[in-house]
Amino acid sequence: MLNGKQYKLSVDNFSFGIVICELLARTNAHPDNIPRLNNFGLDEQKFRQKIVGIPNPQYLINVAVNCCNLDPEKRSSFSSIKKLIQIKMNEDSKTICSSLVSPKLLSHSERI
Repeated sequence: MLNGKQYKLSVDNFSFGIVICELLARTNAHPDNIPRLNNFGLDEQKFRQKIVGIPNPQYLINVAVNCCNLDPEKRSSFSSIKKLIQIKMNEDSKTICSSLVSPKLLSHSERI
């Protein structure tokens, strides 16, 4: 039980969201570093402002915000989060690989 309510796995999602916030902001979860609301939820607006300029995938920012939703029913399941991250990582790796592997045939004079 937590706050008079039955404990559900979505509580773990909140913690996972905070961990992602730590990674995105490159800091620890102290409220001075990860902006919080009075009810201990993530202050999404201030958090997004804090990480402007830090290169982060937008989808991962959205996952963190979703996981930190104060309404547990609105948080995505771990299985759907895992699927999304796998899809995005696969897309990213294909993009990176295709930009690295673009063979160019060189003429004899260019090879010398």
